[in-house]
Amino acid sequence: MKHTLSLLLTALLLQGCISETSQRIRQGEAAPRAVLSPLWEKPLFTYSRFSPIPEQFGSPVFSRSGQIIYLATSKGDVVALSDSGRGLWKRSFKDSFQTAPALFEPIDLLVIGSLGGSLYGLSPKTGKQLWKFQGFGSFMAGFAYNNGVIYATTSKNMLYAITADTGDLHWSRRNETLSGFTVKGHSAPVIDGKLLYMGLSDGRLQALDITRRGTLVWSKTLENPDKENYIDSDADPLIDGDTLYTASYRNGVVALEKDSGDLLWKFPAYGVTSLSIVRDHIYFVSPRDGIHCLTLSGKLVWKQHVDYGTPKKLLIRGRRMFIAFDLGGLIAIDPVTGFFFQRFDTGAGISGNPSIHGNRLATFANNGKLYLFQIK
Repeated sequence: MKHTLSLLLTALLLQGCISETSQRIRQGEAAPRAVLSPLWEKPLFTYSRFSPIPEQFGSPVFSRSGQIIYLATSKGDVVALSDSGRGLWKRSFKDSFQTAPALFEPIDLLVIGSLGGSLYGLSPKTGKQLWKFQGFGSFMAGFAYNNGVIYATTSKNMLYAITADTGDLHWSRRNETLSGFTVKGHSAPVIDGKLLYMGLSDGRLQALDITRRGTLVWSKTLENPDKENYIDSDADPLIDGDTLYTASYRNGVVALEKDSGDLLWKFPAYGVTSLSIVRDHIYFVSPRDGIHCLTLSGKLVWKQHVDYGTPKKLLIRGRRMFIAFDLGGLIAIDPVTGFFFQRFDTGAGISGNPSIHGNRLATFANNGKLYLFQIK
């Protein structure tokens, strides 16, 4: 008995000698070294100390060379900065943006969609407005480009095919909104061959033939609108071989035959809005169920609990995975093991998606600052 008490007392004394950092490392809450090193931060706007700062859903985009960063903000500003943080140009609109600009460098075009339903075509070099298109509903996702045509979806389940050079309507398709649900989000259109895939705000996923002005090929209902609310299918579809992977807000991740829409498997998870496929694994984050790594056949490899709020799109570069959260800021973990590396707290969270180019990561925080990091 005395021997047992002695061992216990010794263990407690040794634990008291271990630093807080060492204890966090042992518990998987910290890493022996950081994997993100701040290069600079750029305040793009500020608010008075008595007014709340709204969420900033702006997502930075790198040029192909990585020397320019483009960003659109909720205040209606579209800016271009050098990779050293120097402002190159700024254009202000009487509108609000909640998505990333789309840069089409081969045709020298920067496209950005607004909550007011306006789609702007700008010069990436000067920010000059080249054209404007007015749609029905808010543009809240990315865009697709094919043979001189830009494809864009809205919160009202509209699909627009717009000429890239003039911004004129080529054709459009309207999907009637099902009753009994809340409109929230939608996916970006994804093109594979002649088919365009898009997720709707009522939980449907559709495949359309763009060579036949958006003729419906198949439609798959991922949710039950009669029993549920917030049933969006706003995860951008991913194509890998003959399989399409996507997710709906309440029912989780699904794998479908891309040509027929037939269900191959599903993995239940709540609130999934983004998927990534790297090295034959699927990664996603659920605000309720945590970070997941699955095989392409839907088998769980590992799972890591997090409690940092609503997650954004996750990015992977080598053995580094980065995820932004609207409450907890930016975290870095190992995509192979799920081991926690580092957390960068902006003090206000991050509501937009980060962007990676080479060994650098850019993110726009809710405090109105644009950050650039070096990835180690």
